[in-house]
Amino acid sequence: MFAGGLSKEVLEYVDEWIPEQNHRQKSEFQAELQEYLDKRLNSGVVAMGMGNVRDDVPVRVDHGPVEADVVAGDDIGIVVVRELASDAAETLPGRIDAYTEEFSMVTVVACGVREMGRWEAVQEEYRSDSFSVTSGPEVQFVHKEKKHFGKDPVDLEDDDSWFASWF
Repeated sequence: MFAGGLSKEVLEYVDEWIPEQNHRQKSEFQAELQEYLDKRLNSGVVAMGMGNVRDDVPVRVDHGPVEADVVAGDDIGIVVVRELASDAAETLPGRIDAYTEEFSMVTVVACGVREMGRWEAVQEEYRSDSFSVTSGPEVQFVHKEKKHFGKDPVDLEDDDSWFASWF
């Protein structure tokens, strides 16, 4: 596990996940992310012949009070948004607030963003300008750019760098 526990590990895996294609339905992104996280979190980590060094982490679609898109463990709720546009941006804060009532960490994954200004405005609502210790849930944001869908992670290592733009 990474420093910071399961929530940091899940965030890192969500960040490294690359959707296989630009799905037509949010549920297809949701299912793909669920499968990816389940494989990454429960790959049977072996340490010095000891076998799996932790219990399996359940990764599921949760139909609980908030009907979470994806849940990892019991405390990490993941909101999946397909093609964030003005209508989704208007309802997203309410969804995030509902998730924060149920989970200690909330990650919002935007699989494509049509209106970057709206995406940034939603993030700003949950961003703290100063360090503080609070008892409230942590909210993280991950943007999956459509231009990266279906690509191998190796191909993306220098994709956004200045050097890569010359070749």
